[in-house]
Amino acid sequence: MSRDPIRATYDDWRDFPLHLWRWPNFSPAELACNGTGALRIDPESLDKLQALRDRMGAPLVISSAYRSPLHDRRVGGAPASSACRRRRSTFALAAMTRTNWKPPR
Repeated sequence: MSRDPIRATYDDWRDFPLHLWRWPNFSPAELACNGTGALRIDPESLDKLQALRDRMGAPLVISSAYRSPLHDRRVGGAPASSACRRRRSTFALAAMTRTNWKPPR
């Protein structure tokens, strides 16, 4: 585990120390690996995602954030997959269209 508890990788999202969670519109559960529940946080990326959410004033639906190496192997991911080795997070967000989003007032 990393010395910085925010940058550590957790085997289960429930192990993340919630008193360190600073992103009010997102939860560890929704950012965890869909296959194993593992969680790795990139605070800078989450800060930007939270800033985007604040600016939009509307929910951002995250469909994928982190894939653990174990889950990557289970689903037949490539060896040294970028989904597992990347240093920055990649988020898959549900699409918003002009018809279902209104700017904040």
